[in-house]
Amino acid sequence: MKNWVAMFGIVLLSGGLLFALGSNDGTSKEVSVYFGWTEDEIPTYCREFEKDTGIHVNYVRLSAGEMITRAISEKSNPQVSVICGGGSENYITAVNEGVFTPYRSPELDNIPKVFYEKNNMWEPVCLAVLCFAVNKNWFKEHAMAYPKTWEDLLDPRLKGMVIMAHPSTSGVSSNILTSMVQLKGEDAAFDYFKKFTAIVPYYAKASSSAPSSVSLGEAAVGLTVDSDTLKYQNQGYPIEIAFPDPTFVDVNAIALVKNGPVNEVENAKKFIDWMLSKRGQDCFETSGSSRMPLNKNANVSKGLIPLDRIKVFNADREVSGRDRRALIAKFIATIDDAKSLK
Repeated sequence: MKNWVAMFGIVLLSGGLLFALGSNDGTSKEVSVYFGWTEDEIPTYCREFEKDTGIHVNYVRLSAGEMITRAISEKSNPQVSVICGGGSENYITAVNEGVFTPYRSPELDNIPKVFYEKNNMWEPVCLAVLCFAVNKNWFKEHAMAYPKTWEDLLDPRLKGMVIMAHPSTSGVSSNILTSMVQLKGEDAAFDYFKKFTAIVPYYAKASSSAPSSVSLGEAAVGLTVDSDTLKYQNQGYPIEIAFPDPTFVDVNAIALVKNGPVNEVENAKKFIDWMLSKRGQDCFETSGSSRMPLNKNANVSKGLIPLDRIKVFNADREVSGRDRRALIAKFIATIDDAKSLK
């Protein structure tokens, strides 16, 4: 992968990643991170963090679901020091698997307590609000109103024109799945997804595919989050945000990996502090990602709609994290086997 920098002596071995140990005295000027955010925004965070601290970030970008699955599989021999991005329900699953170690950043004092993890096993970094990304040209051409409810997505006129990522590989979609089960009840939720699967042409591998497809007119509706949609809107694409009634909110998180590379521990803490700081969260705007910062002092990207103007179903994050793997397994067994993702 192009993001692994050869000058630091990173070696690929049997599918695993071995990170250079740094200088002979055990110190290091690097930190290794798995990111669950989009590829185009990550270089901004890495560049600005290195500018501020002199610490280089070695990273791999994965979908949120893949990131957590890999971290769990590597827990006996962790390959990174930090997991960053993706919904907190994924982190709850990883906590239950013993992937993280507690760390309380001093920057947490600038973030509302309602978003805290009680044992500091992960820390809240930003909010993601689920939305329907809609292609306004398609709806105008078909003389249709934007979908306003989940049932609206089952309209036969939308067949083949709705994109959603698979819950097994996408944190956004696993949040949709677990939240829908809490909203409707498990039987009704799975009945809904059976009908929904008849509408979608396929399940995508990553939720970032949804706004991309919608922006290009390849789909009329994509299930994604507000920040990813706004990014394309700001680039001039014919894409708009429609919120379902109700929608779901996901707290994106960051965490310190248990028993990660020993020479990176302090650097990892510095990276977490920086991502939670005003300086780090202002980069949500400058990177073009338009993520909703949680630091009370950070800048908010123009175009993000305040939560008090949106009807939100507040799913229980602990329940979502507890049930996530079982519900995904049931989705694979009864809805879509994840063998034909695009």
